[in-house]
Amino acid sequence: MSAFLTTLLFAAVVASQPTASLHATTAEVPTEVTRTIYAGSFTTLWQTEPMPDFQCPGTHPYLLDQNLSEGRSVPAGVRVTESGRVAVNIAPTYTRTWADEPRRLLKTGWIFDSSPFTFASATNWNPDGATLTVEATCTSDASRGAPY
Repeated sequence: MSAFLTTLLFAAVVASQPTASLHATTAEVPTEVTRTIYAGSFTTLWQTEPMPDFQCPGTHPYLLDQNLSEGRSVPAGVRVTESGRVAVNIAPTYTRTWADEPRRLLKTGWIFDSSPFTFASATNWNPDGATLTVEATCTSDASRGAPY
């Protein structure tokens, strides 16, 4: 066999062999995380429950700038899921941080202070009782954060 054919055959065999990856793969970190703020049941008509303070985690510090609860008086990035006739209102004092890209203040969560204009509660208007879950979605992407 000629040297040329031997080299060609050797190259074909080497090329067909599986090769190990030179780079370790890392799991992708999601740009959004969802945290439950409140989950519970209402057993009586007009039962009212307060909503707690909330802060996005340090890894995903910004509230998502997206209306997740159409027609509700809740902040952007908050999803309300209920079984029927539960009123939820969240009107807080927002916590905030400065983002360099884009250059603006972004909402990071909320607190309820002594101001008469801050409140958060859920009230059951269903005589048969109801269930409620309130969740906040936070992002690590400042360009998708809710502006302050």
